[in-house]
Amino acid sequence: MRQAGRYLPEYRAVRADHDFLQMCHDPALATEVTLQPLRRFPLDAAIVFSDILLPLESMGADLAYVKGTGPVIHNPVRTADDVSALREFVPDRDLPATMETLRRCVAAADVPVLGFAGAPFTMACYLVEGSGSKMWTETKKLMFSQPDCFQRLLDRLADAVGDHLQAQINAGAAAVQLFDTWAGALSAEDFQRWALPAARRALSRVSGAPRLYFTRDSGPFLPWLAESGADGIALDWRVDIGRARAILGDLPVQGNLDPSAVHAPAEEIHRRVHAIIRAAGHAHRGRGGSGGRCARLVLGLSECPASSSWVQESAGWQPPPSFESEGWTAPCSMPRLRRAATCAPTASTGACWTEPPLAGWTASRPWVD
Repeated sequence: MRQAGRYLPEYRAVRADHDFLQMCHDPALATEVTLQPLRRFPLDAAIVFSDILLPLESMGADLAYVKGTGPVIHNPVRTADDVSALREFVPDRDLPATMETLRRCVAAADVPVLGFAGAPFTMACYLVEGSGSKMWTETKKLMFSQPDCFQRLLDRLADAVGDHLQAQINAGAAAVQLFDTWAGALSAEDFQRWALPAARRALSRVSGAPRLYFTRDSGPFLPWLAESGADGIALDWRVDIGRARAILGDLPVQGNLDPSAVHAPAEEIHRRVHAIIRAAGHAHRGRGGSGGRCARLVLGLSECPASSSWVQESAGWQPPPSFESEGWTAPCSMPRLRRAATCAPTASTGACWTEPPLAGWTASRPWVD
């Protein structure tokens, strides 16, 4: 997932006249930049324009975005008293602009709108460290020297981000993703001790739409990711997707394309996308990527077959069949999608099937209502 179209010139034009946090807190601006990519590309979904750190601001963090540095918290949390001083986070009260942005985007878009939040451990990294870091020294110092305090912090953050995701679903988000970007800084033992239970606690508070969990550098954690309680796992490009599929079994996966593929010719982009499809049944650009050339990568992706999605049935969200280069595509469905004129639902699932060739995808995408 990559929110909005930060690689687009029209986004940069809006950004040039407005502060980043101002854009996040202005539903008109946030809606505009959320919808901008849909006007250029035949994308399958939009991602609401927001930021994972907004709940921290509402909880009392003095948050700023500094050019050349990124997010900075001027009053980091490093003691038990600091944790106790954090305010309760109530999404509809504290982030009404994000919820209004979602409602506007859902009303305006004819594709699903996705929401997201930062996972508890990653949020703690920023809150304790005070800014980005390579080593997360202050975070780990608190984790190891005051484990009870750090656990209280993770619990507070887990409840906050879980409620944040649920509020986004209530506002119309068709699916949500929990970003544990910095959990990869942990050992396997510490991931299982700290980040994973916190993510599970957050996701346990969320229902009504698919829940994805992303951990950067997640290769060492593959055997335990299913324990997060997520309905799908987002993978970065460093993970061997065949190995991930073997370990995760039927749990859907998302992601895995190196964002630096933006520098490759279109043919190479297509080759890599098809390789991911064959291995896992779905392809999506890995998190990250910026600059003007990113638009060409998105265009290259949008010209590849929409190989699979999830089918919403009464029993829950089911993973799609594996992609076969000369067979049927998987049933494609997500909430709030309009039905293509050529689509006929199957009797068993209510989903649509089509039989396009691997190359030269020209058929209408087989969406269901």
